[in-house]
Amino acid sequence: MICKDITELDMSKLYDMHITFHHDKKNCISKLDMFSSVNCECKRHCAYARICYDIRQQKRYKNLVKCLSYNEFLIINKLYNVPKILTLYHRLMSSGDINSIHHIEFIDKTVKANPLTQIGIWIREDMLEPLKILMDKVNHPNLFKVLSIKRFNYIPSNEECKRYNTSFTVYNDKNLLAKDFKDGLIDVICADKQCKNCLICYTKHDKCIKVGELIK
Repeated sequence: MICKDITELDMSKLYDMHITFHHDKKNCISKLDMFSSVNCECKRHCAYARICYDIRQQKRYKNLVKCLSYNEFLIINKLYNVPKILTLYHRLMSSGDINSIHHIEFIDKTVKANPLTQIGIWIREDMLEPLKILMDKVNHPNLFKVLSIKRFNYIPSNEECKRYNTSFTVYNDKNLLAKDFKDGLIDVICADKQCKNCLICYTKHDKCIKVGELIK
């Protein structure tokens, strides 16, 4: 869909959100090939801002910024129709973060309305504690929570991971990543895999699986 300018929206109506459908392109392999996602603005600083993949995507696809702002506006103002997801796997907020109760309400409604889709969501480790408590209450069989570490090379403790199915650490040191994997400090290296061929982050486990990935 073509995202509308938010100044043109009628505040008495509900609108369809922009859904991104990910697929491989010529000379460009998409990590989320065959997945869909609903995304919004990311307004908080993190350690990866200077080399953020999403920021690079926004520079590459000029309409993306408008679509992220459009979705954010709909969520904050509760002007959205709950999305009907047509893919088997979906990622919520692959751009953006959970920064208000409105985002949590949107997540809960979307997951509940799409029980046949496996939905993953990355939750920042530095999310405000009141929001973490609210997010703890959002539990559905098809929702998979990933603890997103916003510090390079940091491996969360089992206590930090207990709310989550998976944790995700970004490394800026290839040798340290290999060493931590060899030493059993992380369970999986996410190395040029497409999500559809792995699904670690979209699967329930007996414990929190710790994933590491080298910064791109």
